[in-house]
Amino acid sequence: MLVNSTNSTCILIFIYFLHLPGGLTCQNCNKLLSNDLDYVVEHCKLCYYGSRPDKSFAFVCFKCDYHTYQRYHMKTHVRIHLGVKPFQCNLCDYSSNDSRNLNRHKRIRHCVES
Repeated sequence: MLVNSTNSTCILIFIYFLHLPGGLTCQNCNKLLSNDLDYVVEHCKLCYYGSRPDKSFAFVCFKCDYHTYQRYHMKTHVRIHLGVKPFQCNLCDYSSNDSRNLNRHKRIRHCVES
């Protein structure tokens, strides 16, 4: 089956945007990962090469030795590696990778109960 040049170009553009320069590589299996948070977290669950000290750990980090049972904790952890801080303080420039950190920040710095 022949692929026309338009389809080939679209595929290359898709691959480029999926794996932006400076992208992520799994230290366990060397797979090139998308910069998408949910994709990376799912890979942390499915990667068979990750070292699981206890077989019940569902998630093993793609970049370090962190492991956990819960998706929420892995998602928060992966944000550290991605440099993603989606939780912004509406009173100052502070931002965090975890909503709990933002709530603690507001309570301590701004005396605001969340």
